[in-house]
Amino acid sequence: MENEYISIVTNDFLKNAGIVGMVCLLEQSSAMEGQDYFIHDNVLEVRREFLLKADLTQMYFDTFVTRFYNTTNVYQINERIEQLLNYENSELNEKSIKNIQEGLGFISDKLSAASYKTGINSIKEQIHNLSIYERVTKKDFKKQEINEYTFNQLRELKEFLKEPAIYETLCMKSIIYNHINKFWERSFLLRNNAKKDMKECFENDFVLPLKNYLKMDKTKLKDTCIDCDNFINNKTSVPMSFIKDFADDLTRKKSALYNFNVDMNLCPICTFIYSLCPLGFVKYGNDYLFFNNNDSIEELLDNNNFYGEHHVEEVKENEKINKYYKIYRYISQLGLNKKADQQLNNVQVITRKMVSSDKVKYEFDILDAYLIALLINDKIQKRLDELAKSYVVKIENNFV
Repeated sequence: MENEYISIVTNDFLKNAGIVGMVCLLEQSSAMEGQDYFIHDNVLEVRREFLLKADLTQMYFDTFVTRFYNTTNVYQINERIEQLLNYENSELNEKSIKNIQEGLGFISDKLSAASYKTGINSIKEQIHNLSIYERVTKKDFKKQEINEYTFNQLRELKEFLKEPAIYETLCMKSIIYNHINKFWERSFLLRNNAKKDMKECFENDFVLPLKNYLKMDKTKLKDTCIDCDNFINNKTSVPMSFIKDFADDLTRKKSALYNFNVDMNLCPICTFIYSLCPLGFVKYGNDYLFFNNNDSIEELLDNNNFYGEHHVEEVKENEKINKYYKIYRYISQLGLNKKADQQLNNVQVITRKMVSSDKVKYEFDILDAYLIALLINDKIQKRLDELAKSYVVKIENNFV
């Protein structure tokens, strides 16, 4: 088992979020639990042969698109196309014509984004009818006369956006700028790689190093991964500074603290795991939450998957609610999942908070077992749910 499987052990909250992401990736692939991977308490074991043979890049992209599609501009564009097509068989008046023109403007503006243009350009050799995209992104598209030709264009665009390469590329362009780049910056996120094929970048920067590392003889390697203690060297290691707000740029900022010899490097296995950490966090508004119950991987999955599937209703709700109501909802679910003989433990809640457009910070809260037990009490929950329905509550002469 030692040589046949690699072991991934829980650690800090970002590593744990990555492990949640890794399990999501395995669940959405052809991997079979009990054969290709096992979960034992706080250890995830993955079959080495499966990782070597699997198309990990495609699995990565598929998992992120499945998870975050409802938060992308592609989802909004498709929704708007459906709305506009509903006008086709109705009698148009001044108001409906205005609504259609506004919808065309919305679609054209979204598809004209610089990131979408570079994405389309990076896969243009795979696109059969590029003229559809070029026509929609011209200024006269949104100002055209509304007639049958307009609705035919929308139908063509609808089918165009269904093409696998186009759908995947445009979705990922939204996802990397709305989710992934909040946590790490490397590979397809670097400015020099903006015009390159994203899958090719990810394959070269994360997947090939991982597969080569799994096959290589490590007996002569002398350095160790700062996270898991796997043996590494200069060719196999990755500075952990690629993780945002987790470490300084160690190659530029030398320090006497570590004798000017940087040893804060990750092995390719941990690097791949950290690349999955956005899947572990729950987005609400502009911020992200992670419930870091470190007792076991199963606990991490239960705690972060319930509000992590990004159904349409949840996405809309998360845009409106605040952090503490989200935490309360989590505690409520914890109470529903609690077994009769299960002891409640403290839970660490990490918030990745956007302070401003270019400044981010992590906040750490501890939910102690007493607080959780209090809040899952049926009577208290009933009162809190009543309070949640009101924006302002009057208690005697005070408004809360």
